[in-house]
Amino acid sequence: MIEVRGMSHKKMRRNPDRLRKGELFFDTWTRGTAWCLGVIYERGVVDSDHRTVVESHDLPLLKAFRGLVQESKFCKDRRSVIIEAAHIGERLLDLGMEKGAFNVLRVPSVPEEYVPYVIRGILDTQGTIASFGPYLAEISLEFPSRQEACLRFMRRELKRRKYRVREEQREIDFCGIAHNEPASYVRSLTMSRPEDITDCYRWLYGSPEEGIPFNRAQRWIWSQLHWMLRDLDACSKMLERKEMVSELRGIIRKGKRENLMGDWCE
Repeated sequence: MIEVRGMSHKKMRRNPDRLRKGELFFDTWTRGTAWCLGVIYERGVVDSDHRTVVESHDLPLLKAFRGLVQESKFCKDRRSVIIEAAHIGERLLDLGMEKGAFNVLRVPSVPEEYVPYVIRGILDTQGTIASFGPYLAEISLEFPSRQEACLRFMRRELKRRKYRVREEQREIDFCGIAHNEPASYVRSLTMSRPEDITDCYRWLYGSPEEGIPFNRAQRWIWSQLHWMLRDLDACSKMLERKEMVSELRGIIRKGKRENLMGDWCE
């Protein structure tokens, strides 16, 4: 069962024997549950009637969510998915959501094997989270979030794995404004060591059978790693031409002595 700790909101428990199986979706940890929870943390709200709404301009993301949560209904015109089951809303409040607000108060303890899936759900609401270049092997991986509680959760889990991360300044998230979504502030945790990034990729996406019908963030990270490897392979072939490399080093040394660098930064 999902571990929960003291929450301040009033409980409205129902007899589990009278609930449909789909209403118990968030009562037990699964990969799909963990991923959906990450999506809700970033894009969801539990209203005063314990109804859950997930809003996003990303239709494939919403359809993937709908495919996992049987109790959800897809509203194409509103770019949202709605869960009417009050029991699910109550469970999400236990899991840290703030009632009536697109906000997370806290991320509770998550079993270690499901931590990557919660993070993947958070990242999939963003999509573009990795960048390569302009210099050789210069790659960065970001963990963006609009929620302070999610940021603290990801920071804790990344540091637990000994990754070097730094926190970026706040930026305004304009994603979705064309579809009448409000602007919001986003902060990111960033990793830049290639060995950290490749290990993190295996951690997040290494399982052979994921069971998650959405992988936009994964595809983007993979594409940037692909570009980096392509350039490394090209340079590796050039380094085999020792005479050319030796001549190039001589040209660079001579240029430095002649101060050809000028005001450029190395």
